[in-house]
Amino acid sequence: LRFALYLAIAFLALSFLMLWPNVFRVTGHEVDLIQALDISYRMIDGLVPHVDFLTPLGVLAFQPITWFLETGLPPGRSFLLAQVAVTAIMLPGIWWVGMSRLEGGVRLLYGLGMVVLGLAMIFGGANPAISASMYYNRWAWIPASFIVLMLLLPPRGGWRSDWADGVLLGLSGGVLVLTKVTFVIALIPFALTVILAERRWRLLGVALVAMLVVMGWATLTYGGIGYWQAYIGDLLVVATESRRTNPGTELGDLVASPKTFTMTALLLVVIVFWRRSRMRAAGLAMLLLAPGFIYITYQNWGNDPKWLFVLAIVLLTRLPPTEARAFLGVPPQGMSRVLALICIVLYAPSMMNLATSTMRHTLRDAEATTPLFRDLARDDIMLDVSRVFTPRINVPIEGEFDPEGLLDAAQDSSGEDDEDEEPVLLLGEPVQDCTLDTGLMGWTWKVVEQLGAVEEAVGKRVIVADMYDHLYLFGPFARNDGMAPWYYGTDRGFDGVDYILVPHCPLTQDARADKLRWIEKFGWTLEEVVRTDLFTLVRRAD
Repeated sequence: LRFALYLAIAFLALSFLMLWPNVFRVTGHEVDLIQALDISYRMIDGLVPHVDFLTPLGVLAFQPITWFLETGLPPGRSFLLAQVAVTAIMLPGIWWVGMSRLEGGVRLLYGLGMVVLGLAMIFGGANPAISASMYYNRWAWIPASFIVLMLLLPPRGGWRSDWADGVLLGLSGGVLVLTKVTFVIALIPFALTVILAERRWRLLGVALVAMLVVMGWATLTYGGIGYWQAYIGDLLVVATESRRTNPGTELGDLVASPKTFTMTALLLVVIVFWRRSRMRAAGLAMLLLAPGFIYITYQNWGNDPKWLFVLAIVLLTRLPPTEARAFLGVPPQGMSRVLALICIVLYAPSMMNLATSTMRHTLRDAEATTPLFRDLARDDIMLDVSRVFTPRINVPIEGEFDPEGLLDAAQDSSGEDDEDEEPVLLLGEPVQDCTLDTGLMGWTWKVVEQLGAVEEAVGKRVIVADMYDHLYLFGPFARNDGMAPWYYGTDRGFDGVDYILVPHCPLTQDARADKLRWIEKFGWTLEEVVRTDLFTLVRRAD
């Protein structure tokens, strides 16, 4: 009861603090937020992820947001309430894992850490920006921690229950499949090996039934077996054909760069330490789990090693027997606590960033923000003014948003094409060599204003030769339902396109190049409609 009360107080306090401004104040990664809202609005209109458009993320990454959008709430509050709802649903699992596996201060630390993960206003790392970027990774780490702790830590006296453990394991696995399947891929070898080695057949059976219940619900809700076929197809396309096979650091750098090598070495030390401290089974389990931790981190943009927190909880709880021999001259239980402290120290910047993000969101100066959307029905997402009206194109630009300055900077920063790449052409002319770093929303509003003046394009499908395709959210243009909300470099979604808007300075030159090269391969005949200081609009004439 005391632990439940502790969790409830932490949850209510952070939820109240997050909801207090009654708006969502964003200071970074606004494109990620727009992508999440793009998918959520599509789902409200009856489109199904994977079946109707490409995304490697599972449907549960967006379904909580749609619950509140469907009630008529604006998008900012819908996102914040989705955080509250997801964390509330996870609380019973946090309580069970804390009570059945942990004790004392470690239990309190774990409980608070999971509540913070659910309600934080940043993905992690050391950048203090407030954003919705990769919120689904934070959510996914909570059920992932259930799986790791229930299988690595023995139950406390009187708390062993294969039924409760099995249900929570199965539900966690099902939720991860429907949120971000890379977590499941990373954890399956570890989970199956531990369960089979301990011959916990009842646990395995209950977990499989619970997981099948979740997947059966998804099958019935999202269109039958075709949903899973489309989901697997999207994963294979992104893994094999996409430019974004990994969203962040290369695997070799993640394992052995100066910044991360200490963490990799820590995993190896824990494995050796457990094997030499009469914990051979735990050492084998960690040998299988360590690559999973690294793979999850590799597949999460920003590469935030949240596994350090989970590993610290394990090290503080599963202590070696006192009769085990010393490790590097240190008594085994003392060494376990030292390794746990190292985990916490290494993760401290990210941990503090997550823990304080809600307060920073609440205290953000309202005068320093402006609405992301111009219509009153969606005006509760506030974006930092400095990101809207101070664009940067390779080099900083001073002052207010200035389209002429944008074009001048684009021309000044143009250079020779990479010798290994064929030049990207539009209507026989090479496109400019520049990228838009910040100022996307100011750019978008100006583009919507200029494009809206082209009468023939109003109400038509206009795709953007960039990594996003969300103009319909900001202006009177039709949505291209087949085009992925976040472009992965494939040939999907071009059917039914009426116009192509080619930015002079895109967010990602690779995305612009891919879309234009696909159009060239399709053999479309293009006609220029209008050229402004920010873009060239071409019509598909064939």
